[in-house]
Formats: sequence, C-alpha cells, structure tokens
Amino acid sequence: LVAFNRYVAPGAVGGQTFALVIITLAACEAAVGLALVMAAYRSLETIHVDEINVMKW
Repeated sequence: LVAFNRYVAPGAVGGQTFALVIITLAACEAAVGLALVMAAYRSLETIHVDEINVMKW
C-alpha cells in the first residue's frame, strides 16, 4: 500500500496512514486473541479446544 501510494501520489501521506491503521488493527486483534487464550488457560487450566466445553450453549 505504501509503495503504491508513493507512485500514484508522491506528496500525499494517505497510503502510509492507511497502512499504519491496518497494522495497528491487526496488532489489536492479535492482543485480543492472546487475552482470550490466557483467560481460558487461567480459568480452565487448558488451552486445548477439545477440552473446553464452557463456550457451548
């Protein structure tokens, strides 16, 4: 995205801003996923999906 923006509009920083937002969003998603795994491990003492039945209705 940044390289494409450099050739299309050399003076604009929209591509860099968009890429930074996407990278930040991906980092937030990874942090939420890790927090869910850590919470499951702390409460159930396992991270194996087959052994976790709490999330079933």
